[in-house]
Amino acid sequence: MSIALGIFILAVAVRLFYLYESSNNPTFYAPVVDARGYDLLAKELAEQGKMNERFFWQSFFYPCFLSAVYFLDKSSILSAKIIQAFLGAAVCALTFLLGCKVFNKRIGILAGLFTVFCGPLIFHETELVPAGWSAFWAVALLLLFLTVTEKKYPSLFFVLGLCGALSVITQPNFLLFFVAACFWLAFILYRKVPEQRHTIVKFFAFVVSGFAAVAIPTAAINHRITGHFGILPATGGINLYIGNNPDFDAADIRPGIKWENLTSLPAKSGVKGNMWDKQQFFYQKTFDYIASKPADFLKGLLIKTEQFICSREMQGNVDIYLFRKWSDILKVLVWKAGPFGFPFGLLLPLGIIGLFCEKRQTITPAILFLIFYPLPVILAHVESRYRAPIIPLLSIFAAAGCFCLAAAAYKRNWLRLTGLICVGLAAALVSTLAGPFAPEKSDYQAELYLNVGTTLKEQGKIDDAIKNYNKALELKPNYSEAYYNLGVVFYGQDKINDAVNYYEKAILLDPADYKAHCGLGTALYKLGEFEQAQQHYLKAIEINPDYPLAHKNLALEFVRQDKIELAESQYKKSIEADPADADAQQSLGMLLARQEKFDEAIEHLEKAISIKPDSTELHKSLGTMFVMTGRTYEAFEHFREALRLNPADAETRRFLDIVRIRRDNVRELPKALQEISSAGPNDPCVP
Repeated sequence: MSIALGIFILAVAVRLFYLYESSNNPTFYAPVVDARGYDLLAKELAEQGKMNERFFWQSFFYPCFLSAVYFLDKSSILSAKIIQAFLGAAVCALTFLLGCKVFNKRIGILAGLFTVFCGPLIFHETELVPAGWSAFWAVALLLLFLTVTEKKYPSLFFVLGLCGALSVITQPNFLLFFVAACFWLAFILYRKVPEQRHTIVKFFAFVVSGFAAVAIPTAAINHRITGHFGILPATGGINLYIGNNPDFDAADIRPGIKWENLTSLPAKSGVKGNMWDKQQFFYQKTFDYIASKPADFLKGLLIKTEQFICSREMQGNVDIYLFRKWSDILKVLVWKAGPFGFPFGLLLPLGIIGLFCEKRQTITPAILFLIFYPLPVILAHVESRYRAPIIPLLSIFAAAGCFCLAAAAYKRNWLRLTGLICVGLAAALVSTLAGPFAPEKSDYQAELYLNVGTTLKEQGKIDDAIKNYNKALELKPNYSEAYYNLGVVFYGQDKINDAVNYYEKAILLDPADYKAHCGLGTALYKLGEFEQAQQHYLKAIEINPDYPLAHKNLALEFVRQDKIELAESQYKKSIEADPADADAQQSLGMLLARQEKFDEAIEHLEKAISIKPDSTELHKSLGTMFVMTGRTYEAFEHFREALRLNPADAETRRFLDIVRIRRDNVRELPKALQEISSAGPNDPCVP
């Protein structure tokens, strides 16, 4: 244990040093893309106690873990990264223990050191993504599967099931491996004690109980929030489609207009349901592609297999190589020279040699993991962080490979040494010469600053956001999305002419950018250029008929023109595209109230309140609608709720008193009360 502790301490030191020297990278306190999504979810749960359906869009475990850290330390990103650094150090210590169990102490020590200084592990473990936890569960599960074959304690089987479920809700790719390893475990137990089948059943009852202890509450929370009973995230369909479609090898899977076009495919095809309905849509699209083009599908699998074993790190939402400029230690531990990438380009050949030499000692769970963990990754799409869980196991085999080479050299067995070197060189060539792949051809540097700017804008750091958008334009002068985002920022600062200028530049570079057209429409509306604003809203709708914001803003323009029926139609199209838009529901409700369609108005205001239950104005508006229909009891309840939400609102208190005193004579209510029915959002919405 003293060696494991030493490896742990060394790993902590390396990771904390990396955090210290990389703390000036632009994303350190301004996480981007997936990390930003997890950050927002965790803060919302920690600070407001709210959990929405986005918790089940991606894997459930990590945002819950992050929210616990934020709850304990006031949403500190630094604290989260430090805790994850310690988690990464635990992975290194567990790798040593697993290496000792599979082979011997010497191999365990070297494997532990490989993970201590593995650059991709260090990077992903300290980002706000679940890769560090995935690596932890990988080593923990392998150790548990080996341990329960030796020590048949019911409590260990329960822990095995518990960790299995936690691994799946951290990274769904573990499910296939866990099931396969459980079948292996049943076979091993049966072979050792064939006459005690009831004992095996008892052991697996504990595994199932442990799994259920995590899975059932998770599925129940999912059902309460989204209406779906399950533990797997809703991204399964779209991730599968990203890696299996006619253009997958040129796919841009990062945020931006292309991503939004991809996510809008279900709506454009008439699927208007929740995220689970959309997931089924993408599953069906994928199955249709496979059925219609099986040869292309198989070719795609081959390309993605090459990506998974590639010596270089496959970029996803971020490019690990960009972050070398902010860390000297990362410069040493992650690099590429031409097509060769370090460290994977060294770990993989050494690992193949280790597998080749020690195949008789190789444990079956390790082989199962090397087969069944990568399989779902390759089936969908490959990113650097998805390889993190195999690095500890690969490090163990790489350490074994080193000792095999050393033993052959020490014994002067030149034939064996030559053969092993040839095996390693062949593996190195296969992992190095493939590509370059589509993800390696993109400009991540400009995109990095664009995403940082967006995060800073959301954090209210507008000046810093503008600096990052301009930095993106310095790197990529024709970056239409940077111009668009600057337009959004200047519109928010009420610098409308500047906003118009940037929106126009975005459209000039990308005439199909419907968000820029809608943004330009909002700015022109502010300037009183109503006809031009309407034309840009219509252009946005022409490009993307299911863009709710364009319909909503066009509806507002029709209201200004007193074209009530057209406005009503546009609001309904907006709601059809986005039923969860409380503002659109409220605006339509108010518009219907103007036409004295109070029952329909009430229906939409009730939907709006179900989305935004803490809105004082919505409760006041709905109370007014009930007054108009003579339903004074319901009116009283909503005015009382509005007053509870905002006790200082004197107008609500006055309305409440009027309804309480004169329930049977609502016609005498002050005119001010009735005028609420014509209220509602008066400004177009910014994209």
